[in-house]
Amino acid sequence: PESSIPLTSDQGLHPSLTGLKSIWDENNLAVMNLVGLNDVSGVTRSHDNGTNVKLMAITNMAEVKSGATPGWVVRMGAHFGEPFSGITINSSKSGLMGGSNPPLSITSLDTLGETMFIRQEVGDWTKWTRSAIMNSGGAPESPNQAMVRNTMTSVDNAFAELGKQIAPVTLPVPFDLTQDASGFVRACRDAAKLAITTSLKVRFIYLEHRGFDTHGDEKGPLTDLLNTLNKGLTPLIQTLKASGRWPETVIATLSEFCRTHQNGTRGSDHGAAGPMLVMGGKVKGRQVNLVPS
Repeated sequence: PESSIPLTSDQGLHPSLTGLKSIWDENNLAVMNLVGLNDVSGVTRSHDNGTNVKLMAITNMAEVKSGATPGWVVRMGAHFGEPFSGITINSSKSGLMGGSNPPLSITSLDTLGETMFIRQEVGDWTKWTRSAIMNSGGAPESPNQAMVRNTMTSVDNAFAELGKQIAPVTLPVPFDLTQDASGFVRACRDAAKLAITTSLKVRFIYLEHRGFDTHGDEKGPLTDLLNTLNKGLTPLIQTLKASGRWPETVIATLSEFCRTHQNGTRGSDHGAAGPMLVMGGKVKGRQVNLVPS
C-alpha cells in the first residue's frame, strides 16, 4: 500500500499505472467502486458467466446462459449501422456475436483476415486461395451455401477496405511492442489507428487483456500485467489527445467479476464487485462509491 500512487485519502493506483495518474490530475478519470451484479448464488463469479453478464448487459442469469440475446456491443452496432461501427481486437467472446451488425473481429491490423498460422506467407496463401475458390466456384446449391459464400465474401471485402484505409495512417506517438507477449500493446496501437481514421466511422472498440486470475503469489504477475496495461493505454490516450479525439472518447474498463482482497496465499479470489475505471476528455473525474471493506 505504501508504494501505491495516491488518488484520495483511502484509494490509490498500482505503481505501474503511471499514465493514469496524469488523467486523474486532469480530472478526467472516474474510479467507480463496487461495480457488480447482486447475485447471492455466486454463479456470476465463473469466468464465462461473469464475462457474459458484462458483455450482454443483462442481469437475468437464465437469459445470459442461453446466449439468445446479443450483447450491448452488437446492439450498438445495429444502432449505428455502419460497416465499421464496432471492431473487436484479439477477442472471441460470445457476447460480441449475433445480431444484425456484429462488430468486425480482427486479430490485429498487421494480419487482417487470417492469423499467421505457421508463418505469415502460409496465412496469406490460405486467404488468397480461399478467395480464389469463392470467386471461381459454381453457383451455390442451397440457400445456406449462398449465405455462407455471401458472408465470407462480405468479410473479405471488409478486411480489404479496412486495410486500404488504415495503410496510410501514421501515429503521432510511438508504441513499444518489444515486450508485448500478450499482444495488448499492439491492440492498443491498432485501436489508436482506428480511432483517428475518421473516415471509417468507428464508434466503439473492444480489447481484452488476459491473465489476471492470480489466486496465489500475485505480486510479480500483477506488476507485469499492469506494466503492459500502462504501456498500451498511455500511448493510446496520448494519440487521442494529439489527434484531437480525446474530448470525443470514453475509455472504460470491464472485469469478469473483479477480485477479493488478499486471500492468505499472497493472491486474490473471484469477487462479487470491484472498481471500474472510466476516463475521457469530458469525463468528470472523481471517486464514485465507497472503497470496499
